[in-house]
Amino acid sequence: MNIYAPVTITDSARQYLDEQILNFRFPWYYYTHQINHVPRDCYRGQPLANVPFWSHTLMLPSEQEGREGIINSPYYQFFYDHFIAWLAEQGIEPARVYRAAVNQVHHAVPGALYVMPHTDHRWPHCNWLWYLDDVPGAETVSFDLEGRIVNEWPCRKDWALTFGGDEHTHRLPPDSQTRRVVVFTYSLN
Repeated sequence: MNIYAPVTITDSARQYLDEQILNFRFPWYYYTHQINHVPRDCYRGQPLANVPFWSHTLMLPSEQEGREGIINSPYYQFFYDHFIAWLAEQGIEPARVYRAAVNQVHHAVPGALYVMPHTDHRWPHCNWLWYLDDVPGAETVSFDLEGRIVNEWPCRKDWALTFGGDEHTHRLPPDSQTRRVVVFTYSLN
């Protein structure tokens, strides 16, 4: 299941997003790296980097399949409402949400093209991304079991993407650009 489609956003939601989220008021937290594991052997020699990034955790990740994460932010409901509405427009009904965050990445490592490929959980799940910026060249990429690219989706403002819990990554944004993305992981009914 791969769906890439625009997010319906009202004028008042756009104003809230611009005034409360996409400016200096929003609390971002610094992380020194994105993943805590070594990538599979098929990625050796690839231009990868475990880059530092900024994040705002909306829901702490679940540590167990079948258990929802823990809401951690007063901004959660705004993003959840858009997540649920977008899924409904696509005819998708989630069973539970495992984690949610807003992430911000800058091009931080010379020579690197991608962040480390990863899956978000050790159990079956789906990913949902809402792109908050237009960043040509910072595509989301998914892989097959041999580490070959099977899908690429552009980082296009106010578009969202859902896909199965495949191993994935994204290309680093070009210098002086920022890639901000809302991430939810969920299970299906």
